[in-house]
Amino acid sequence: MQRVTRAAAVAIMPAPPASPGAPGYFTGGDPTTGQAATPPGYEWYNTVQEELIAILAAAGIAPDRANNAQLLAAIKWLVQGQTGNFAADTGTANSYAANLSPAITAPFAGLTVRLKISNTNTGASTFSANGAAAAAIKLPNGADLSGGELVAGMVAQLVYSGTYYQLLTVANAPTGVVVFASGTTTWTVPAGVYRVKVRVWGGGGGGAGSNSAAYGSGGGGGGGYAEKRVAVTPGQAITVTVGGQGPAGNYVSSGGAGGTSSFGAYVSATGGAGGTWSSVAGTGGAGGSGSAGDLNITGQTGGPGIGGTGGAGGSAPGGGSGAFGGNGGAAGNGIWPGGGGGGYGTQGSNGPGTWGAAGAVEVSY
Repeated sequence: MQRVTRAAAVAIMPAPPASPGAPGYFTGGDPTTGQAATPPGYEWYNTVQEELIAILAAAGIAPDRANNAQLLAAIKWLVQGQTGNFAADTGTANSYAANLSPAITAPFAGLTVRLKISNTNTGASTFSANGAAAAAIKLPNGADLSGGELVAGMVAQLVYSGTYYQLLTVANAPTGVVVFASGTTTWTVPAGVYRVKVRVWGGGGGGAGSNSAAYGSGGGGGGGYAEKRVAVTPGQAITVTVGGQGPAGNYVSSGGAGGTSSFGAYVSATGGAGGTWSSVAGTGGAGGSGSAGDLNITGQTGGPGIGGTGGAGGSAPGGGSGAFGGNGGAAGNGIWPGGGGGGYGTQGSNGPGTWGAAGAVEVSY
């Protein structure tokens, strides 16, 4: 696009009329009522032209009369670059400031600012845009900064919540994965960690035994599964419990249930039920279930005994598979984490089922 290039065009934009009239809308006129049509004035053409040229200028594109796609290209560039929310810090350590373009008079919920930090913070900090009242900068869990989260030279992303700016990029944040496979322990949140992803599996149920010469016993249910993103605080102590194995049933008993796994009071998953023993035909144990997670999945139900074959153990979602059922004899143990144990398959003799696998808790950050 280009500015008008007709011979009558002038080099300097003229001032608008002193009394252009009240703002309104174009009309084609109405001869029946005497309403005249609305002729656009030169000032209106100039206003529209300069508004469009300003978009090209903001994107750094020189007007080209032979290119009719420049306006679209400029808009795409501005949207992709988000130049309006990037600014260099003009404040001091702990009191950050910047001039956004276009300027804002007050922050609004959802305002996103990418700020190039000039000074590393040493404690609680604030940010002011275009001289507006300063608001606190807080971590994703709502805590104040303590020092070192904003490092000179980094580009920090801030989002205004309506009352404070939430820092989405924390300098020098550690990363890691911790897997707990047994027992109960206390995990201390490392320095610089404010959010974790937790995955929990309940223990697998044990398979039942059998003393029937004709029918196999049921397999144990798979442990339940849950996952959740949790806001935490560095130094916080959280109790982690891993559900134990569901014990195998004796030749005259059903299998035992797997234990419940949990990450504090945030999220948990129960263990699978044990397979049942019967002189007729054993049934599989129900799968465990996840609770309080962003995602909760029930474990697979153990298989029933069929004829002389024991039922297979149920699988844990995203975890271990269930054990195969005994075919005329012993079965296999459940696979970690959370797989159910297999039921015993008869062969004219008595025999126990097999153990379910223990659960697990995985913490990543």
